[in-house]
Amino acid sequence: MNIHIQPKSAAEITITISDDGIGRMRSKALKTDHQKKQNSKGMNNIKKRVAILNEMYKDKVDVTIADFQELEDAGTKVIVTIKKD
Repeated sequence: MNIHIQPKSAAEITITISDDGIGRMRSKALKTDHQKKQNSKGMNNIKKRVAILNEMYKDKVDVTIADFQELEDAGTKVIVTIKKD
C-alpha cells in the first residue's frame, strides 16, 4: 500500500492511497453466493460522511475510487481531494 500526500495549490490538497491487490472487479467475481447476498455498507457510509463534511464546513471533500487497468493484478486507487473555499 502506498499513501501519497500532495498539495496541488494553496487551496487544495490531494491524498492518494493505492495498492497492488486483485482489484474490485476480480474481488467481486471471486465472492461466494453467500457473500454476494450481503450488502456492503462501507462505501455508502463514506459517501454520507463526505456529504456531511461538505455541508458543515467551507472546505470541500471529494473521494474518487479507481481500478488500475494496465496491471494483471489490477489494484485500487482512492483519491481524496480537499479544497478550501
